[in-house]
Amino acid sequence: MYRKRKFAGKCCVRMNGFNVAIDGPAGAGKSTVAKKAAERLGFLYIDTGAMYRALTYAALAERIDLNDEKALAALLERSELELEPSSTGTTVYWNGKEILQLIFVQIL
Repeated sequence: MYRKRKFAGKCCVRMNGFNVAIDGPAGAGKSTVAKKAAERLGFLYIDTGAMYRALTYAALAERIDLNDEKALAALLERSELELEPSSTGTTVYWNGKEILQLIFVQIL
């Protein structure tokens, strides 16, 4: 059971258990089902959309071209992304700073 996850560098998350992925078309309710299942099973719901938004937020803050894959990879290498469950879902930290409210704005 993992309650807190940190992702850094070339990010390979090693788990001693298993991962659950839910696939399906947009709007099918995948996130809703995943959040409820994770809560019920005591797993961490990993919001991949929030992960991408966090990287985008950091890239924009550092004025990195979003089409520059090497620069984005370098940014991710030197940064730390942390997801932590909270009563409202998942809290997102970038290099120790809570950024959840910042990554769910219209510009991203």
